Amino acid sequence: MLEHILKDDPVYRQLKDEVEDYCGPVLVSGCTDTAKWHLTSLIGNHKKKQFKIIIVPDENKARQWVEASHFFGEKVQYIPAKDPLFYTADVHGNAIARDRMLAIKKIVDDKCGTFVMTIDAVMDQVVPLSDIKNHKMTFKMGETLEEATIAEEFVARGYEKAPFVEAPGEFAVRGGIIDIFPYTQESPYRIELWGDEIDSIRSFDKESQRSIEEVDTLTIYPASEIILNQPRIEHGLRNMEEDYEKLSQKFKKEKKYDQEARLRKEMDRVREELRELHMLIGVEGYLPYFYENTECILDYFPEESMIYMDEPKHIRERADAFYLEFSESMKSRLEGGYLLPKQANTVTDYESILYQIEKHKMLCYSILSAEINDFRVARTLFMDTKSIQSYNNSFEQLVKDLTKYQSKDYRIVVASPSVTRAKRLSSDLRENGLVVTYDKDLKYGVEA
Repeated sequence: MLEHILKDDPVYRQLKDEVEDYCGPVLVSGCTDTAKWHLTSLIGNHKKKQFKIIIVPDENKARQWVEASHFFGEKVQYIPAKDPLFYTADVHGNAIARDRMLAIKKIVDDKCGTFVMTIDAVMDQVVPLSDIKNHKMTFKMGETLEEATIAEEFVARGYEKAPFVEAPGEFAVRGGIIDIFPYTQESPYRIELWGDEIDSIRSFDKESQRSIEEVDTLTIYPASEIILNQPRIEHGLRNMEEDYEKLSQKFKKEKKYDQEARLRKEMDRVREELRELHMLIGVEGYLPYFYENTECILDYFPEESMIYMDEPKHIRERADAFYLEFSESMKSRLEGGYLLPKQANTVTDYESILYQIEKHKMLCYSILSAEINDFRVARTLFMDTKSIQSYNNSFEQLVKDLTKYQSKDYRIVVASPSVTRAKRLSSDLRENGLVVTYDKDLKYGVEA
């Protein structure tokens, strides 16, 4: 959309060549946030079907990338971190789980797209993507469905049974009618049966219960990344019981009776929830007990994907701080009898993550010229960019600055949120002596 603004810039042309003829990580210094967003929307687009992965230091930066992407014509999907220090607190409700499953659906279905994530999210251990793909459920008109067992299937995938469906992640089964609100849909769906045959599938309004749209096929993604079917529950419990017995005996031997009592209470809770309810609050914290082989979120993307690192030094600082905080917290909780040993293994250290990152093409951004010690940079480029001040509705100051830029032969682009405002602004600037061309497609010289 905005490539013509930079197409004559020698640094941009060189950067584009370096990425297309990739020989190793490329660092571009001097970039403001706006410049980073702009370049990312343009660089790496030589392949029609490609993943772009943007790694940032913190959640605030991630949100900025998502908001900026709308202007640059490239929708960015946010993958939030799982917040491993507060698995059982549910401080975010279902928001994190839903955002993550929306991203996973896009990875699986679209096989391309732009994703932004914090380094915390990259360090989280996750289940193999194949397991999530294998537990999608597809319902088609005319096919048979066993109403007696469908509730068990939904619960294993993290859905919660309710009298009526009101929120994402809930389902209800009653008299030949199955309602479910998938995380990956905007509205709940109703499956009506005629005997054991699917007679209709339609989305509906959760408030009025009125039908919205009838469909022939409905694909439902899990509401939890960890699939708790009966074999996996038994496998996880066996692993937990083994560690529990060892740690319990250790506490008894050391006469740490309070710690042993806490551990026993927690293990009783885990057994009850898994065996009676087929669910577990804070299940993500027990990931290594259910899966022998875990992955990093980067494993979900093919190696030809492009990784963009926003301020590598800040990413390293955040990664080290996060891992230290996690390790110390887990050590304290383990010694206090609040958790089992493998629960301390749900986050990967940054050195291991770097190995994963370097499998991909890398483009790094930095506002300052700084040496990167974590990997060898093949090419360093400098792009002189600056942020402009906020005009705070001061049209006079805007005219003054634009007049100065035009006198120095700057190429100027003024973007407006709507066609009407853009045309009005063009007219107002002309009346103040500026040479202005309005062009809705942003293809020519000086624009407003």
